[in-house]
Amino acid sequence: MIEREIERLIIMPKRIIESSSKEFSEEYQHFRRDFKLQSIDGNYKFRMFIRKHKEFQENFSIGLDLLPSPDKGMPLIRCNGPHYVTEDILKPSPHYDYHIHMIKNDDIEKDIRKLSFAEITDRYNSYKEALDYFIKRTNIINANDYFDFQKSLFGDL
Repeated sequence: MIEREIERLIIMPKRIIESSSKEFSEEYQHFRRDFKLQSIDGNYKFRMFIRKHKEFQENFSIGLDLLPSPDKGMPLIRCNGPHYVTEDILKPSPHYDYHIHMIKNDDIEKDIRKLSFAEITDRYNSYKEALDYFIKRTNIINANDYFDFQKSLFGDL
């Protein structure tokens, strides 16, 4: 699969067909919610997941996996907030800022399930902005049925 095909999978119109629940469930130190999606043409199935840290609102992950089979998914894209990662302290890491992970050809060829590529982004600066960006970027056409995108007159208070 080439990167152009990956991008096509990310941006193709898709619809949420099932949600794990109407609200977030609690798991360890995070809140979680999972969704099953299907491309409009019915040829592809996806999984969307959201994880938010209970105490640190900026620590979140919103991701999209391609589901070629029921038991093995391939991650495509993930939007994250800043979080701690144990790496080489001398090596700059995009994990300390808002960042986006994307699958690359090398990951696919090596059958790596962890997205190795990450870049700092200015496309969002909060969980709400990241969710809005993710929904638009992944072209989920019925997201309003599952998320409340109403904006407050006074912003986030």
